[in-house]
Formats: sequence, structure tokens, C-alpha cells
Amino acid sequence: MRGITPGLWFQTENAWQWLFLAVAVAPLPAGLAAARRRGLERLTGMPPWAGVAVWLSIWALAVAFFGFVWDVTWHADLGRDQELFTVPHVLILLGLTGIGGAFVAAVALATRAGSAPGLRVGRLRVPVSAVPLGLLAAGALAAFPLDAYWHALYGIDVTMWSPTHLLMIGAASLTPIALWLMLREAGVHGQPGRARLLWLRMPAVVLVGLSTFQLEFDLGVPQWQ
Repeated sequence: MRGITPGLWFQTENAWQWLFLAVAVAPLPAGLAAARRRGLERLTGMPPWAGVAVWLSIWALAVAFFGFVWDVTWHADLGRDQELFTVPHVLILLGLTGIGGAFVAAVALATRAGSAPGLRVGRLRVPVSAVPLGLLAAGALAAFPLDAYWHALYGIDVTMWSPTHLLMIGAASLTPIALWLMLREAGVHGQPGRARLLWLRMPAVVLVGLSTFQLEFDLGVPQWQ
């Protein structure tokens, strides 16, 4: 692969930065323990299929967003990286995988509940709002190997605005819209509690997600002609 030194697939310089990966994963066991103690519906204020999917997606988006901003600033300051799996890249991949996990959790818990709203696909019950969530996750994860192929053909670019980069960024950036639909499908908009507060804040989350497309401009990175 042009632009990547053979054998250097993982970041070795400043290896202490891999600790950020442990920090990113740390909320998951804590959340699982809290769910076991209090119950999913009581903890999230939503049906279990929606509660797990929404909060797992929010965690995943936060991790991916942190890795994305770090990666863009990395390239702005240092130019091309020499390894494929840098810490920012792994954080982005972890976040995108988390969105896919949220889709799987929504389908699994909706199927287990049986009475949850959604589409019937064989024995599965698929919430309608989980469909765009799953498609976005699939597109984002497919973009990662496609991006490696793109770089193998054309070398390593440092711009956000390559087709494969936009596929990854766009899928994550549009995910809040799917979560907004999921909150509506779960019926939290008409109920008091923290879930309704999240529903009311979703327009701001959607705008933050859409703003990621202009991050290079916001950081003053010189643009192409």
C-alpha cells in the first residue's frame, strides 16, 4: 500500500495514546452493571430495545467523533500518517462498530419482547427506526476496507473529502436522525422524564452531526482549488 511503511500497521510512536482506547471502552461495563441493578426500562426511561440502541449509539458517536476530530487535527498538524491503525483510526472504527451493535441490540431485544413495534422479518421483529440505523452502520463499516483500497490505488490523502471518507463521515453524521426517529417510535416524546429531555435535545445533536462535514474549514485547513 503506497504511503504506508510495510509492516507498520499499528501506531507504535507515542504508544501511551492507546490508553485512550481503554478510556473509551470503560463506560460499557459500568452501563451494563447499572442496567442489571435497575433494569433497562427504569434506567433509560424507554422500552429496552430503544434504550439500549439509543444510549449505545450515543456512546458510539461520542467515541467516533473524538477520534474523528483527533484524526483531522493530526493530519492538519503532521500530514500523512505512516500506519493504518493509529489511535484516532481505531477510535473511529470502534464508534462505527458500536452503531452496528446498537442495531443488532435493537433487533434482538425487540424480537425478545415480541410486542415491540416494527417489521416482521421471519422470526425477527425489526423496529422501523432500526432500519436506517442498520443501513448507516453497514455503509460506515463498509467504507473502512474501501478506504484502504482507495489509498492502495491513489496513495494516502489528507483530506476529509474523498469518497470513502465521506461515506464513513456521512453515515455517522446522519445517525442522530435515525436515533431521533427511534425515540419517536419508542413514544418518549409524550412522556415525562430524561428520555423526553433527550428527545427535545435531538435537533441540536442532529445539527452537531451535520456540522462535521465542514470541520476542515472550521480548523482553517487549506482547501483544494
